[in-house]
Amino acid sequence: MKKWSAAFLLLISLLILTTIVSAQELDPTVLDTGDLAIIGFNSDGTDDFTVVVLKEIKAGTEIRFTDRGWRNTNPIGFVNIPEDTVIFFIPALDLNIGSVFHLISGDNGQILNLDPGADQLFAYIGNGPYVNKVIFGINTFPSGWLNSSTDPNLIITKNNSELPPDLKNGSEEIASISLPGARNAHYIGSRSFTSPTDALNAIVNLDNWRTSGTRLNLLTTNFEFTPTNVSLKNFSAQVKANTFVYIILILPTLLLISFYYQKNRKQNL
Repeated sequence: MKKWSAAFLLLISLLILTTIVSAQELDPTVLDTGDLAIIGFNSDGTDDFTVVVLKEIKAGTEIRFTDRGWRNTNPIGFVNIPEDTVIFFIPALDLNIGSVFHLISGDNGQILNLDPGADQLFAYIGNGPYVNKVIFGINTFPSGWLNSSTDPNLIITKNNSELPPDLKNGSEEIASISLPGARNAHYIGSRSFTSPTDALNAIVNLDNWRTSGTRLNLLTTNFEFTPTNVSLKNFSAQVKANTFVYIILILPTLLLISFYYQKNRKQNL
C-alpha cells in the first residue's frame, strides 16, 4: 500500500512540474511602446502592411492593428467610426527579434481599408475597445498628427488622428512616423543593428522611407542583430530562469518521495 502511495505522489509531482513549466512557456508576451514597428504599407489595391518584431514574442500573444483615429480629449482613445476596422494577429510560433511578418487585407476574413493619402495605422495591445498600450503608429494625413490642445474644436474623422501619449516622451515622438499624403510606403534603411533601440530610431527617420503613388512590393527580409547585444536574449533567459526555479522547488520533493519509496520497498522485501 505504501509503495503504491509513493508512486502515486511521484506521478502527481511530475504532473505539477509539467503543468507549471507549460503554463510559464504559454504566457503571452507583455509588449511595450516600440517593441514592434510597422515598416511598410499599401493603400492602393489590396491593403497590406509589414511589421518588424523588436522584442521576442511568444506564440499566442495577440497583437491588434487599427486604422481608427486617436483622440486625446474625453473620451480618450480610438474613435469608433464604422468605416474603420480593427484586425488582429496571433503568432502560432514564437517570433524571434528581427522577424518580419506580412498582413494582407482579406486573410482569415479580416478586412482593412486604408484610405489612399489620408489615414493612420496603429499597432496596440488591448481587448475590444479597451487599449492597454499603443505600440506604434503611422500617419499619412497631409497635415500630420493633429493636436486638440491647440485646436479645441478638433474633430477626429476616419482620415485623421492625434498622436497617442504612449508614442511620445514629452514632446519627442519615439515610436511613430508621419508620412503626409503617402499612398504607399516602406522602410528602405539598414536591416542590421546592434540593438532594438537603434533599429527603432532608424525606422522613425523619414530619410529611410520611400513613398510611391503606385503599389510597392513590401520587403519581408528579417532584421539582423549582432550576437553581442545581451538584451536580445532577455526574454528567453527569463523563461529559462523561471523554469529552473520551478525545477529547484520540485526537485527536493521528488527526491524525498524516491527515498520514501525505496525505504518501504526494502521493508516489504
